[in-house]
Amino acid sequence: MKQTGVMSKTLRQQYNEILTRYTTAEAYIDSAERTEKEIDKWMPEFLKIVAQINLLLAQIGTHTAEEAINGFK
Repeated sequence: MKQTGVMSKTLRQQYNEILTRYTTAEAYIDSAERTEKEIDKWMPEFLKIVAQINLLLAQIGTHTAEEAINGFK
């Protein structure tokens, strides 16, 4: 369902916050310094972040690939 107005802005702000968490988590997991044990420990949280991203994009509705990758202005 596409959101408009204030609700959409709130969803977009939430998305930007979660995207920041995703970027940080991805860098952590992809770091050569991480052991398999560390990655396994944080993978469930990383997958929750990915699920939140997908849910928010679905709630926001129409968006560009650039907005999905870089966030909303």
